[in-house]
Amino acid sequence: MDDPFLQAQSAIDVQAAEDWINRLEKIFKVLDCLTKWRAQMAIYKVEKDADDWWKNTELILNVWNMKVTWEVFLEQFYEKYFPRSIRDKKETEFLTVNQKDSEPFDEYLVKFICLSYYSSYMCYWDDEKWMTEKMIRGLRQSLREMIAPKQFEYFNNAVKACRITENNLNHHLIGYSRVLDVPPLIPTQFHLIPSVFYIIHHPPSSALAGVVISELGGAVSEIIRG
Repeated sequence: MDDPFLQAQSAIDVQAAEDWINRLEKIFKVLDCLTKWRAQMAIYKVEKDADDWWKNTELILNVWNMKVTWEVFLEQFYEKYFPRSIRDKKETEFLTVNQKDSEPFDEYLVKFICLSYYSSYMCYWDDEKWMTEKMIRGLRQSLREMIAPKQFEYFNNAVKACRITENNLNHHLIGYSRVLDVPPLIPTQFHLIPSVFYIIHHPPSSALAGVVISELGGAVSEIIRG
C-alpha cells in the first residue's frame, strides 16, 4: 500500500494519518477481519518513522503489562499523530453538527458519522440510543419535526426513516411547484414548501387549493375536508 503517511519522514501530517486509519478500517471490513487481529495487521504496515515510534511505544506498553489490542493501538496512534487540540476541535464540531437547510440528508449523515469518531463519550460507551437521538437533534427543522416524535432507538431505523421522509417531501415539493406553475426548487429545498396548515388558512383559490390537496395526498385531504 503506497501511502503518503508511510512515506512521511518526520513531519506529522494529521490528515494523512487519519486517511491511513480510515483505509485500514475499510480493508478490515472487506476482509471481515476479527478485531483481535487488527492491531497486528496495522503494526505490520507501519514503516520508517512510524515504525520507530511504535517500537518505542510497544516497549513502554510491555513494561505496563498492557496487551496490544486494536483499541490500545488506536489510542496510542491518536496520541502521537492527533494533537489533543485537534481532537478537541473535532469533538466540538461533532457536538454542534447540524444539517444545513439546503443539505441533503445523506451528506449530513456522512459528516455526522465521521465526526462521531472524535466523541469522548462514544469511545467509552456503545450507546446507540444516544447516538440516534444526537443525529436526529441535528436534522433540519422540517425533517426533525417528522422524525423526532417516532422516538427511534436504533440508528439504522432512524436513517431509513429520514431517507424515506426526505424523499416524500421532495416529491411533494415537485408536485406543488407544478400546481403553482412555477419552476421547481432544487429537491433539497423542500423546507420552503408552505405548510399544510398555511394552505388551509391562506388558500390561493378554492380550485387551486383542491388541486394542492390532491397533490399532497389523501391524508391531507381528510384533514382539510374534515
